[in-house]
Amino acid sequence: MEARNRAFQLLKPPCVKLSESALKLMGKGGNIKDVVRNLEQVRETLQKISVQKDVLNDKLADYAFFPLSHVLKQLEKLPVRAQELTLECLSILLRTAWKHHMAPELGIQLLILFSFMADQKGAKTSEELQELILQCFRAVFQTLGYEQAGQEALTNTATVPHLGKAASVILDGVSDGSSDVVQLAAIEALEAFTKALSDLDALATSFLPGIMSCLTKVLTPKAAKRSSKVLAASLDVLGYLLPRIFNDTAVRKLPETPKKRGSTTQLDQTWLKATSPQIKMALANIIKLRQHDRSNVKRALAALSVAILEQCRESLSESTSMMLENIVTLADKDDRIEKELQHLLLTDQQYAEALRSSLHYWIISLPRIMQLSDDTAKTHRMHQISLSFRLLSEQGVDMSIIETNLASNLRDSVLNAIHDPKEKRTIIEYSSEVTSLELAHLNQSHSIEFDQILASKKSQIVMVDEVSNLVRQLSQITNSFLLVQDLINGLHGSSGNVQLASLWLSLNLLRQSIEHTMAMDDILDFGSSQANQKEDLLEQVYDFSVGILTESSAVERDWRLQAIALEAIAFQASQQKLDFRNELIEALYPVLHLLGSPVPQLRDHAITCLNIVAKECGYMSSGELVVANVDYLVNAVALRLNSFDISPQAPQVLLMMVKLSGPSLLPYLDDLVDSMFAALESFHGYPKLAELLFSVLKVIVEEGVKAPLLAIEAEGEHDKHRKRPLESSYMPAVATSIADVRNYKAKVKETDVDIDTNIEAFPQRPWKEPQSMEEEAKDEPPPPSDVELPPPAPKTYSLLLNISKLTQHYLTSSSPELRTSLLALLNTTFPALAKHENSFLPLINTLWRVLLSRLEDSEAYVVVGVLNVIRAMCINAGDFMSGRISEAWPSIKRIYRTRTGKAGSRFASSRSIRPSTTKTVDFIITQQNQQLSQSSAQAHYVDAPSRIIWDSLVQLLTTIVSYVATDDEAFEDTIQMLAPVITSRTDIREALEGRNADAVWLALFRMDTSKPHHNTNAITDNASQQFSSVIPASTLGRQFALLA
Repeated sequence: MEARNRAFQLLKPPCVKLSESALKLMGKGGNIKDVVRNLEQVRETLQKISVQKDVLNDKLADYAFFPLSHVLKQLEKLPVRAQELTLECLSILLRTAWKHHMAPELGIQLLILFSFMADQKGAKTSEELQELILQCFRAVFQTLGYEQAGQEALTNTATVPHLGKAASVILDGVSDGSSDVVQLAAIEALEAFTKALSDLDALATSFLPGIMSCLTKVLTPKAAKRSSKVLAASLDVLGYLLPRIFNDTAVRKLPETPKKRGSTTQLDQTWLKATSPQIKMALANIIKLRQHDRSNVKRALAALSVAILEQCRESLSESTSMMLENIVTLADKDDRIEKELQHLLLTDQQYAEALRSSLHYWIISLPRIMQLSDDTAKTHRMHQISLSFRLLSEQGVDMSIIETNLASNLRDSVLNAIHDPKEKRTIIEYSSEVTSLELAHLNQSHSIEFDQILASKKSQIVMVDEVSNLVRQLSQITNSFLLVQDLINGLHGSSGNVQLASLWLSLNLLRQSIEHTMAMDDILDFGSSQANQKEDLLEQVYDFSVGILTESSAVERDWRLQAIALEAIAFQASQQKLDFRNELIEALYPVLHLLGSPVPQLRDHAITCLNIVAKECGYMSSGELVVANVDYLVNAVALRLNSFDISPQAPQVLLMMVKLSGPSLLPYLDDLVDSMFAALESFHGYPKLAELLFSVLKVIVEEGVKAPLLAIEAEGEHDKHRKRPLESSYMPAVATSIADVRNYKAKVKETDVDIDTNIEAFPQRPWKEPQSMEEEAKDEPPPPSDVELPPPAPKTYSLLLNISKLTQHYLTSSSPELRTSLLALLNTTFPALAKHENSFLPLINTLWRVLLSRLEDSEAYVVVGVLNVIRAMCINAGDFMSGRISEAWPSIKRIYRTRTGKAGSRFASSRSIRPSTTKTVDFIITQQNQQLSQSSAQAHYVDAPSRIIWDSLVQLLTTIVSYVATDDEAFEDTIQMLAPVITSRTDIREALEGRNADAVWLALFRMDTSKPHHNTNAITDNASQQFSSVIPASTLGRQFALLA
């Protein structure tokens, strides 16, 4: 009581002032600013009083409303700010003192007032004013709906027009509100309106069409973009309104025909039949919001669906399946909605049956959906099937109807998911170059997980993932093995993508089912009958997969089918563990063959499969797996080679074996290499086959030189044939020797002693005491041994030697690629073969004639290869190559003149090299320096063939000078050819000076004197400086003095 008294004392002064200012405004002496100021004071006072609970009662409210009523009578004169303050005061009274009780007449008058204020447009309104009006609407409806008298006042005949106007204003705010805040306030007012109106007949017939039309417009995704709060609030209104009107309990009581009572129209079954389709159409547009990305919208839509399914199953039966499909879609990735769906299925078995019927339709229509371009529709359909299957399985619903056509529909769905009509497939040809970068790292790959290969595009990958999730669900049903059996039965009679889809589904169903069974067996024992059935099915899939990989026509198959077959082999190995070693006889060969596939994805699949098989069979690595099973692998390759099978499969397998196992495999390949030689002899007219076989031999050679005994290089072994630099006889040493001879002769002449008199005639006594025969035997050196030491690693060495000898017959092949490959092979073998000279030197003699003829080859890369091979011979054979270099010298000079182009004549003259004379050297070096001075202003273009031949020729000439003894004429030719690079390449200059430093000095001297900008004095000075650098001036003076 005291609190109300204090509140009254606070409220009285501002109310009196507001009343006075409002009354003055009715006359001519009023002031609008005073009214606004007094309104602010009344509002602040009401806010302070409203904070205290139950202080502001209806009497204080009536007292405060009295001055406000004067203001409301003059709203047209007041600014927008005064209207906002007035509505704020009314809102406080409606939320506190009039919350549960208000005179119905006053409430109706306020509704009329608020409707009038809401119709104001332009400068007479604002966003805040519209929000306050809608908030007051909500408060009035809540107050009137709280009491029976208020509800009756709303449905009074005289009030219906005003109520319709208020509803129209609210719906306009919902659909056309200027902001989200205004729209939310309108939706809250609409919700209060639907709850306050107790007359269902009036609500259903008079207001439902307008409300549904407005909310459908708001909730349609194609309409103006709304905030998630507006959408969720609108869905909440529908979630209350539709069950209230179409509740099954109330609908059952509706009469079949309308009953007339005066002018009042009551609801009946005819109205229901006419309205239900309209509601279905509206809901069909509204449920498109399931694509919305906000969870609050999805959950509000799910709540609407659940409300209709639970309370309106009969009245809105046409919409039941649609709402059930909607909630299944929404339940994906939302546990809360999924629990609501589970509860719905548990409480009503009819919905479980309805969901099963929908699932059956979804599965049948799945292949058609997969043909659409709408990826969203495909994803949603897969989610619906997967979730429905899992929920129904958990409920124990009979799925026999669905399982009837499940296998074929799933297969067709996968087929349509991976099919791309725009994709153009071409035949993949096998490449002879199999030693790519990927193959070089086979042993370094330890992957044990397969990549997804069924689809290539992102959309296809998403669909395949969805199908995989569905397969995971299907694998958990009891009769999943029947589904697999249907798919396996169709494997042999199908082809193309149909066969691909069937094999993929069979394998994944079996994999998921067996893994699920193993997890359950850890808890429960279901017996061995199902396990045996699944093992039999897996055996059938495995046999089919091995058959695909071993067929001779496998090259023409889709590589994806082969990749899935590899997955089947790996899965069988993971199930059988060590017992799978017995299957390696037939499974390992085709897997190794696919390691050389030209398709990178298939090659990666083969590597992964081999790693899995090695791991499951107890091997440390894939290389160890190959070595452990080398016997029947070698037999299988040899069988194909000996049977004149010219397909690339056998060489590919052998190549992969060598790559994986390295040098440890080579001792087992003697007979196999003989078979390859026989195949080369029989099919030498087939260049592609010869290239493939020699590519295998090249890999054998590359791995063979890595054998420990062949790879070890003794200290200085590489340079054992290198020539030591000759020690130059400088003038001081010559002068000293001459002086010593003259001094000796002068001394003899002075003593007048005959030199020969001191020489004893035939000796008359022994020079030393006689020794016993045993002592003499000890002093004699041991006799030379005639036993030849065997080469290191005899088997591997012999293999490399035979392969190197074989190249002589194919260096004349018409294929330049094969010739280049053979020359590279020789370059690889020579360092290892040189460790046993008694075998290596005859090999050089055998190959020399055919190599010499290849110096005239038309292909630049072949010429480069021959020059590199001759260089390797010089490094490893030394002076043994002297005569052969003399024989090849005319060809080498011809290459310099005709094949190096501007690369060889960039600084030197392109004239022919004649026998060396001083005039020729002077002429060449003069021309060199003239070109050098001219080229400083412009760059020279050198074609690639000339450049690579020139580079190899420079290396060969440098090597010949360093390792092989040649005559002076050849050395002078070498200086002439290397003149362009002597000054720029230190290594070449050092090599030439090691043979004859004076000749190099002379060449440099002539090059210096031939420069056009030097005069004679400069040349003399320069020559003196270079000569003095060799012989110091003091030493020269002293030695020439002695000579004098």
